[in-house]
Amino acid sequence: MSKHTLTNRSPVLSQKQRARFESKIDVASSLHGCHLWKGKLNAEGRGRFSANGLTDYAYRWAVVFAGTMLRLGDVVDHLCNNPTCVRLSHLRVTDHEGNMKHMVETGNHGSAKLQPDEVREIRRRLRRPAKDRPTQRELAQEFGGSRSMISRI
Repeated sequence: MSKHTLTNRSPVLSQKQRARFESKIDVASSLHGCHLWKGKLNAEGRGRFSANGLTDYAYRWAVVFAGTMLRLGDVVDHLCNNPTCVRLSHLRVTDHEGNMKHMVETGNHGSAKLQPDEVREIRRRLRRPAKDRPTQRELAQEFGGSRSMISRI
C-alpha cells in the first residue's frame, strides 16, 4: 500500500462514505478546537481511512472530501501540530519543504511540546475517578503527543 494512495486521483465519493468518515470525528473534546480522529490509527498514531479501495491518512482524506485533489509532492500540514486532527482550518496543503519549515518554526520535531496549562489540564483529567477518566491514548490524541508522553506527565 502506497503512503499516499490519494495522490493524483480524484475518487468519486458517495454521501454514505462522507457520512462514515464524519462519524469517526470528535468535534467536541479538544482543548484547542481540533477535530480529533477516533477511527483506526497506524503505529505512529495517525488516523487511517479507506474508501473505494484507497487507504490514506485521515487528514489527507479531509482535504479530499473538501474538494482538493492532491498532487505528487503534496503534503498535508497540521497547523495545530496535532497529527490526529482533521479540522480543515487546522490543515494546509504544502510541500515537504513547507512542512519541514513549519516544524522548525513551531519546535515540533516529532515530540509534542506542551504548554504548562496543557500539562495542568492533563493532570487534572488523570485525577478523575476511573469511570470518568480518559485513557492515556485518548489524551495523547487530543493533545497531539504519544501515550508514553502522557504517562510521563
